[in-house]
Amino acid sequence: MTFVCRHSLGRRVARCRLSAGLHLEQRALAFCGSSQHSLRVDGSTAAASLGNDLSILTKQHTQRAALHVVGQAGLVTALQFLAALRAGESAACFTLDHAEEEGSKHPSSPSSSPASNAGNPAAQRGGRAYSISLRPSTEWLSPQRRRLNSTLNVTEGSAVQGLAKALSARVSDLQMGQAVGLTVSLEGNQRLRWHKLAKAAHAVSRAYEWQVRPVKPLPPTRPFHCVAAFVCPEGEEMMDVELSSNLKRPGTCFRIDVIPQFPSK
Repeated sequence: MTFVCRHSLGRRVARCRLSAGLHLEQRALAFCGSSQHSLRVDGSTAAASLGNDLSILTKQHTQRAALHVVGQAGLVTALQFLAALRAGESAACFTLDHAEEEGSKHPSSPSSSPASNAGNPAAQRGGRAYSISLRPSTEWLSPQRRRLNSTLNVTEGSAVQGLAKALSARVSDLQMGQAVGLTVSLEGNQRLRWHKLAKAAHAVSRAYEWQVRPVKPLPPTRPFHCVAAFVCPEGEEMMDVELSSNLKRPGTCFRIDVIPQFPSK
């Protein structure tokens, strides 16, 4: 099986922690397991390092993995990495949950030791944090298992709460194998692109939390997983391309597809 992943951005590595909660959350996160490999991503190390480390740790993506993503730069790096990660036509499948924001200490790995961070403001700077749980390649999704049903456009003025509510409502009505896409236009300057990507991720993580850690048992919840992709102006996914060029091509969008994990109740 051939894996495709080309990158041009930066990363770092360390551990991430996933928590167990309600029975529903345990069911939704059952694929994560207790022995999954963990890496930290904050945008301060070359993207190739993350790809290489992840491939080695998971034995060519045959095992589960978790990414502890910190800050906006780390988030953009992680999302673009996932959008380029494919096994043939099957796309890397993951969940996107919020995590403790930076401030707590994480166990270090050789490339994320305190010594390597000295004098590196980017490495030391915190921010909003996410837990991304990546399934093994045998569970990645082919196009037939993630058919796009509808899309939500993420703009500079979009409200995270509104996006999360709309996403949750649409996911609840999906058939198995269907998807709702959050679409982000990549036109404009870097600040605007990153802002919209961060808003999309925040909305997905909030909607995901409502599904796996509901405050009330009703209405019925619908845990979901995600696929990331670059989309050309014609609507087709862009495969096996350099990520740096995607950000400059007119009309290119980034899309997070949300697919229900279980049939509706």
